Amino acid sequence: MSTTYTPGPWIIRSKGLAIDDAYTIERLPDDGLRSVVAEIRDLWLCPEHGGSAEANARLIVEAPVMARLLQRYLDSVAHPAGAETLAVLRRINGYYDDGR
Repeated sequence: MSTTYTPGPWIIRSKGLAIDDAYTIERLPDDGLRSVVAEIRDLWLCPEHGGSAEANARLIVEAPVMARLLQRYLDSVAHPAGAETLAVLRRINGYYDDGR
């Protein structure tokens, strides 16, 4: 099974809630119709694990760029990529070894 992700570029919007920091990851296509890709909130994070909603949002918003750069790298190397790199790219493109 293959699925595709929402094409980038994505942007971060702060929801400015009083009780916690909340961010949405969105795509704003040329037609102006907003597409929410993800929502991240500090209240959902386990304090023992550390991190912040804002830092996670910054990482997530770059996912389409990272996927494109990884594909470009794999297309340009003369030697085969490692199994782990290929597995990551397969998961990004929606292919799972467990039959999903």
